[in-house]
Amino acid sequence: MAAVNLFWLVACGSSVPYGPALTAWFGDPHVHTGASADGCSSDMGVEPGELCGAVATIGQDAAAQGLSWFTLADHLNGPHARTDTAAALDWRTLIDAGLATEEALVLAGGEAYVATPDGDLGHYTVIFFADALPGLTRDLASPSGSAEGTVASCDALRTWVDGLSAWGPSLVVPHHPASLRPMAVDWSCLPAGAPVVEVYSHWGNGLGWQSVSEPHADYDPLGTEPDETVVESTVVSAMAAHPEFALGFVAGTDGHRTGPGKVCDEHAGGRYGGGLTGALLPEGVALTRAALFDAFQARHTYATTGPRVALHVDVIVGDSVVGTLGDQLSLPGKTEVLLRLQLADALTWESDVASVSAIQPGATLPEQVRTTAAAVGGGRYEATIVVDPDTDPTFAYFEVVLAGAQAHPADCVDEATSAFPDNTERVWTSPTWFSRS
Repeated sequence: MAAVNLFWLVACGSSVPYGPALTAWFGDPHVHTGASADGCSSDMGVEPGELCGAVATIGQDAAAQGLSWFTLADHLNGPHARTDTAAALDWRTLIDAGLATEEALVLAGGEAYVATPDGDLGHYTVIFFADALPGLTRDLASPSGSAEGTVASCDALRTWVDGLSAWGPSLVVPHHPASLRPMAVDWSCLPAGAPVVEVYSHWGNGLGWQSVSEPHADYDPLGTEPDETVVESTVVSAMAAHPEFALGFVAGTDGHRTGPGKVCDEHAGGRYGGGLTGALLPEGVALTRAALFDAFQARHTYATTGPRVALHVDVIVGDSVVGTLGDQLSLPGKTEVLLRLQLADALTWESDVASVSAIQPGATLPEQVRTTAAAVGGGRYEATIVVDPDTDPTFAYFEVVLAGAQAHPADCVDEATSAFPDNTERVWTSPTWFSRS
């Protein structure tokens, strides 16, 4: 399983030593197979698909895409959950095969469709981080306790998430949060145990929507027309309205053809190829399910629209590194903060970097403002910002725009329609969140 160690090149700019060394492990937290009614595998499902990948070789296929880990996220309930007599057995067979895979680290999980009789609550990926899951069935993992798609209330959603701990370390990840197909996320009902959100997948970009003041609105837009529900469901709006969540970022393909990490494929029903997640572990720590759980919980993750770009972020106050991406930090008052982003493999990626920006909340939320980071050599980018911890919310994160053959190869077909031609790629780091000490 490949990893990228974050080594440092000599560069100008800040002389503050780097923070603790980290290792980037790339994965796909959202993979479907023939265990989903709308998915396919060549060797599983109601109608096995010859053009789809095989469950028997899914680990090898993931490794061939440069992945170290991925999550099996087949539908647990709702309209796309299988209801045939073999459905539950296939789901469990898939989980057992995944946990036994050696070519990549496989996380067991599923996709939950959560709605009440009064309205939609959202789609969530459930991820289990235990090495063994004896006794777990698809119905026990489902929020409704069956393939049925509704729960009684928001409280029932939270009770379900709390109950997942019976199977060891677990978390839920809201995904395609601003897409009305099939449903947007109701952030007022977000349960505990959801430290990160899937900001990008083959559905498109759920960060922002249709506003020139939002820096993400024009990149890989979602396919639904904007309305009040959509705007309120974007990640930018969630960060503005609910800073207590302190959300981190991940990305996945949401591919339905048993093809983890295939970010250069058109996905049935979607517009784009989907994304990947970089999970940062302390240098020397082996990739295990427990270590990945810690990284997700700490929000030491970042989202990419495909390129496997290893990077590191330092948050610097004065002449000290006080944190990194995803951290929750305390400041005594309004403070000048230096944000430093370092590419691990500058020789490969620096020529593809079109821009690096530090993004903060604007004066009128959910607007956001950006500060261009200066390139100081050796794959290092720095931006000085002023942080006022008495402003709520207060966060900062990096966006990297990549434009080049390494980031987007000529044979990469990651847009299913010519209506949105764009050969650039993005990296969004999990925000660092600030409060008053």
